[in-house]
Amino acid sequence: NLGENVVTLTLSDGVNLDQTQVVVTVLDETAPMFTATPSVTLHLDALGEGQLVASDWMVLGSPADACTGDEDIVLEVRRIGDAFADSIPVDCADLNVAFLAEFRAVDASGNAALSDPVTVNLIDTVAPVVAVLQSGSTVSLGPDGTVLLEASNYVASLDNCTDAGSLSTEWILEGGTTSPSILLDCM
Repeated sequence: NLGENVVTLTLSDGVNLDQTQVVVTVLDETAPMFTATPSVTLHLDALGEGQLVASDWMVLGSPADACTGDEDIVLEVRRIGDAFADSIPVDCADLNVAFLAEFRAVDASGNAALSDPVTVNLIDTVAPVVAVLQSGSTVSLGPDGTVLLEASNYVASLDNCTDAGSLSTEWILEGGTTSPSILLDCM
């Protein structure tokens, strides 16, 4: 019965009666109920991208709203200061820089409930990809009987969030130690 409703009002003294019609407007002014997780940790994909999707981090109350079904409640999220949307795109630029987000639930009457600020952290768990540039290479020892091999000359590396020039390329030596170069000799 949201909106305008025409109702008949009857007044009686026990013998006589009178009637009139009046318009009663019913408003829904109560926001939906939900809870949001207090903090969010997102993993970036192989392309260094991700999405903070509102519906993944919000739980509607039971019932969420007196007048709007759960399926019709709009769930939204935003970075503090930005516009609300159903999701927030994130990428490598967001790594190591936590940001604050807010979640919002809006019912069919436009009533909105807002969460407290939520801390969002991103992590990159995708390992770099190594491509061998030179396998089975033959190298010649120098006049002093040694040759220095730089690991970066034998592999190319790609990573979803780190520039290839900033990646560490190292040999794994006997005993598990690492080094960007290895000195080989005739011994």
